Amino acid sequence: MEVKPDIKSESEAPAVSSAPRSPRIHGRYKGPTGDFCCVPGCTNSRGKCNRMGKQVSFYTFPRDSKRLKMWLDRIRLDVLSEDGHLVPFTPKNHHRVCSEHFVGGKKVDHPNSEAYVPSEFPRNAVRKRTTKRSLEAGLAVQVVTKKQKKATAELAPKGRPPFSVKYRFPLPFLGPVPIVYSAPTDHTYINLPSVMSQGVVMETCTCTAPVNMAVIKYWGKRHKDLVLPLNSSISATLDQKQLRTKTTVAISPSFEDDRLWLNGIEERVDTVRIQNLLAELRQRSIEQQSCPQEWFSWKLHVCSENNFPTAAGLASSAAGYACLAFSLAVLYRLRGDISDIARRGSGSACRSMYGGFVIWDKGTKADGTDSIARQLYPETHWPELHILILVVSDQKKHTCSTAGMEVTVETSSLMKQRIRLVPDRIKEMTSAIEKRDFHKFAELTMKDSNQLHAVCLDSYPPISYMTDVSRQIVHMVHEYNKLKGQNKVAYTFDAGPNACLYLIEEDVAEVVSLVTHFFPPIGPTEEFYTGLPTGSVALDQVIASQINLPKQPGAIKYVIHTKPGPGPCVLTKKVDSLLDISGHPKYDTRGEPKSVTTDQ
Repeated sequence: MEVKPDIKSESEAPAVSSAPRSPRIHGRYKGPTGDFCCVPGCTNSRGKCNRMGKQVSFYTFPRDSKRLKMWLDRIRLDVLSEDGHLVPFTPKNHHRVCSEHFVGGKKVDHPNSEAYVPSEFPRNAVRKRTTKRSLEAGLAVQVVTKKQKKATAELAPKGRPPFSVKYRFPLPFLGPVPIVYSAPTDHTYINLPSVMSQGVVMETCTCTAPVNMAVIKYWGKRHKDLVLPLNSSISATLDQKQLRTKTTVAISPSFEDDRLWLNGIEERVDTVRIQNLLAELRQRSIEQQSCPQEWFSWKLHVCSENNFPTAAGLASSAAGYACLAFSLAVLYRLRGDISDIARRGSGSACRSMYGGFVIWDKGTKADGTDSIARQLYPETHWPELHILILVVSDQKKHTCSTAGMEVTVETSSLMKQRIRLVPDRIKEMTSAIEKRDFHKFAELTMKDSNQLHAVCLDSYPPISYMTDVSRQIVHMVHEYNKLKGQNKVAYTFDAGPNACLYLIEEDVAEVVSLVTHFFPPIGPTEEFYTGLPTGSVALDQVIASQINLPKQPGAIKYVIHTKPGPGPCVLTKKVDSLLDISGHPKYDTRGEPKSVTTDQ
């Protein structure tokens, strides 16, 4: 509150100066006087808002202990001392919270209202006492100014923004922050609103994660429980507009049990892979002190859906576990790379934590701390590269990848030879991607795919993921490349019959016409091709006549046209959530609404 001088009479009042008035005093503005908002990062004050014409109210902290705790949990005003411990914040009578942090711009006293507690913040940061000793000990954060950001922009990889993207704000963490490029999965820069239902809080988060298609395959583990691979692998992350997993996670003291829904059907949540992933996330959150401790006693609800066939060899487990790990990391406010946590759910999920071209280093340490994914090049590195997914079957495969790997490692004599060759192939593939050498890229991709399925057939009993249609696609690609005099298309098959074709954008239309000729759709052609536009060109009949392949109508169900894309992202709109305000799925297995909710 502004302090007024104690003037007893007009005779005791100071004389008015005839000098020109200061611009700061002109218009009755004397600086940021009056109430201040104590939310970290907020610069609102009553005097400043009045000068700017902003209609902002300033509220005192509630006296009710439960409501006060809810306010403090969201505002996070704890102070980090020099020894690294959080000192609880105790609000005083003069502390205020402005109305801009409440939904609708106004505090509401009804417990069922979203504006019952503050939930909109410019940043959720723990204030740190920045001293020389605390900086040297790594306990304080170095402030990054606009000038420093501009100076370090040249450190960012080509085609990437040098710092955080939309909806990313610093959340509390321990340890120093270097002034360098922030990776897209640095999910500590996100603020999430809370949902109120019947006076009980529910913390929730909705994210999406992409599918990745390996060009150098991961097959076989050196440690089953830690999911450590026998060899490193390289993949391309696909655009989420065509292939993605969407997951909503929520925790609340009102939930009675942990529950999981996948594509509208409730699944078990007590599987080893899910429990390992949850245990790793919670342990790291405890180490970082990233969220209130009582959250770990709250039950978890997870709802996830794919926009592509599940368990059909299209890397659905990679996208699913990557999305689950990313969503929970955002919910628990974790900092740093979490690809090693996603790996605990599904090995290839760690590669879906980044966009573009990604390598998963096998690592050498026994505890697996160095077996992580890292981005080789962003999705903008090779813009001409496109992908066609030929869906031969959308049914669940007969042998899951985990079981197939175990049999191969135990019985295949060719597996040792493959492990010996992969390191050199990794170097060649990295060089081909760097130079955008498609001919070499295609050769390495097809050779590695062939070798993977060769060791599967060499297993005992043999494992066959490819079908007759899959092998006919292989024949078509080789004949087409031979007629063109160079590699124009590359195929690769994961643990399933569906083909992933890599090609350059200028060749898409011709290859599509070739696929339509030999594998014509039974239904309308418009429904046969999905995703990006494919274009149309007349099929070269000379090429078609020289490829010895019979026509098979309906052998391919549909084709997805896509390209490399970015890594996981957060959806901030409430309409994107898969859970309603009670924490249950909004939609059934047919995609129809299950209940009418009030959060849309």
